[in-house]
Amino acid sequence: MRFLLLTLCLFFANGIWAKPNIAFLNPATDSHPFWEKTAQFMRAAANQLGINLQVYYMPKSGITNRFQYYKMAETALNNKPDYLLFINLKGTGLKILQLAEQSQTQAIIFNSDILAQEKSQFGLPRGQFKYWLAHLSPNDHQAGALLATTLIKQLPAGGTANIIGLNGSFNSSTAKLRMSGLEQAAAKQSAILHQVTRSNSWTAEEGYKKTKVLLKRYPQCNIIWAASDSLSLGAAKATSQQQKKSAIIIGGVDWSDEGIEAVKQGTLAASVGGHFIGGGIALVLAYDHYNQFDFAPSLGTQIVLQMYPMTLNNLPRCAPHLTSTAFKLIDFKTFTQTHSKQPLQPNFLANLPFAKHCTE
Repeated sequence: MRFLLLTLCLFFANGIWAKPNIAFLNPATDSHPFWEKTAQFMRAAANQLGINLQVYYMPKSGITNRFQYYKMAETALNNKPDYLLFINLKGTGLKILQLAEQSQTQAIIFNSDILAQEKSQFGLPRGQFKYWLAHLSPNDHQAGALLATTLIKQLPAGGTANIIGLNGSFNSSTAKLRMSGLEQAAAKQSAILHQVTRSNSWTAEEGYKKTKVLLKRYPQCNIIWAASDSLSLGAAKATSQQQKKSAIIIGGVDWSDEGIEAVKQGTLAASVGGHFIGGGIALVLAYDHYNQFDFAPSLGTQIVLQMYPMTLNNLPRCAPHLTSTAFKLIDFKTFTQTHSKQPLQPNFLANLPFAKHCTE
């Protein structure tokens, strides 16, 4: 025991930090516009911090399939990672936490919320599930409201907002929260919210099909709010095929590469994003925890990530910071207690380059 303690002391005294093995359960394939950007950001952080990161991808046939996702968790845990990072996909979070608890694997849930009816079963991180370290969630309610407000602002002065909404999959907490934000913003702005459809998927194909139907039903529509960039791009394709051309303002959520390019080209009026960093921040927190620097005293165990709007106004200064090349230039060590020797403060993410440049 004395030898082990001496070895550890020398290990840390020489600035050679422990490198955890971390598994990430990606809920999509490696071609998904949002989740691959999330993985790119994570790899940039992992490479710089020396983390051994293993990304598990869903098979093409299993995207957003909760049964496939659970099986992937079993596979990952059989490989005995030090930390497991995952999302609460369609209610799988509770069962995956139980698996992590049984295998005594530290776990972080990120980029997904826990619905009110689920919270009593989950409890709080480090409560009934002692290996559940933290829950990082984007402010999806804020994202839905922010997108609606940003689109309404682009109407001609005095115009009434006639909105149709394209929401994501039925059982998604993300979809429900973004829709609640839309509804709140529409009421506050005295907008007419005609209908919000839910879908089986978040794809452009789904957005295209739903929009074709809704535009026939609501020809007075002048705003299409979409819960993802892919849905909004499908909507844009549908509006471009209308015989009677009318100005419809369209926007989505995700800051996908395709969404950013569509804002640049004027096809989309806005995209709201920033939540792709959730996986990278989870890695930073796990890295600190592994090196005996706990983030909970200064940050807590429930961390909410803010979202930002991108329009033509701020795109020139914002977009350059959202590429895989730009991610590699971030000094992730400055965001760790391990290297900075300072407790992380609640506003520590404000120092990320995109956070400085992507405000309106």
